[in-house]
Amino acid sequence: MAKILIVEDEMISLHKGMDILKQLGHEPIPAKTGAEAAEAIRKQIPDAILLDVILPDTDGFEFGKKLKAHPRTQNIPIAFVTGRDNPEDFKKGFACGGKAYLAKPYSSKALATVLTTLLQASRAPENPF
Repeated sequence: MAKILIVEDEMISLHKGMDILKQLGHEPIPAKTGAEAAEAIRKQIPDAILLDVILPDTDGFEFGKKLKAHPRTQNIPIAFVTGRDNPEDFKKGFACGGKAYLAKPYSSKALATVLTTLLQASRAPENPF
């Protein structure tokens, strides 16, 4: 069972994501803002993060950059989640350290596939050679 931080300000999307995570056997850690996400991370490092791009108090891409710049959080795999389906956003997400990009609304199968990618990334050795 992995602990997955889900950062989502839309309550319907947050609850849907949490329900899917539970069905997949994971422990969701909910946060509605960047500040709540930062507090949750201070308390416990998650195994992966589902990070909404548009939050009320921060830009998800900028938040992701901060996580990747800090030694304590730089190895947490991040999937950026958004309703925007813009190729430039995909590029920006990967440039900010994202391992995956998930467009809303997403299915249980899409989320399961993204989580598999994230959790494999978190288990991969830094330098396999």
